[in-house]
Amino acid sequence: MHDAWTIAVGAFLGLWFAASVLHQAPPRWWMRVKKFEHFPLVPRWTFFAPRPGRHDQHLVYRDIVDGVAGQWLQVYAGDFRPVRRCLFNPTRFRQKALFDLVNRLRAGRNEFARFGLDARSVQLSAGYMALLAWVAAQPAPVRPCLRQFAVARTAGHGSGRTLQILYISESHPLEQADDGS
Repeated sequence: MHDAWTIAVGAFLGLWFAASVLHQAPPRWWMRVKKFEHFPLVPRWTFFAPRPGRHDQHLVYRDIVDGVAGQWLQVYAGDFRPVRRCLFNPTRFRQKALFDLVNRLRAGRNEFARFGLDARSVQLSAGYMALLAWVAAQPAPVRPCLRQFAVARTAGHGSGRTLQILYISESHPLEQADDGS
């Protein structure tokens, strides 16, 4: 009986490992099989290969006071110098959070569009709400005001660096802070 359990568990773990390896660079037929998985047990890690991340994402915001928009300011999500990151990266959680929230925003936007909902419906998505909360938590020199955020993606280095605006939000009111500031 002990040998049967060992073989069953070993076979399950072996199949799980094979499915995980296959899912890293999946053939077309695998994606059709994968869509029936309702409890995702097969991870997909694309940090390095076959399609590594080649972009940095940035969350920026600006305050609008008396109808005049201020300059865009970047929410600090970590140091983007790759040499330093490979040795010591205490801000990796912020960077990962930004990456995940932007992906949630984009997925929400695609999902709402698929159902034919108004483009403003994306404001009800978890990604949008979390990004808005992150931006609203940034200090404001003047309150009350309106705050708007945008998500940008950069690629490359130096003069070959490209910038793409992925999303620009609506303007949202920032109320007077509880501490009187």
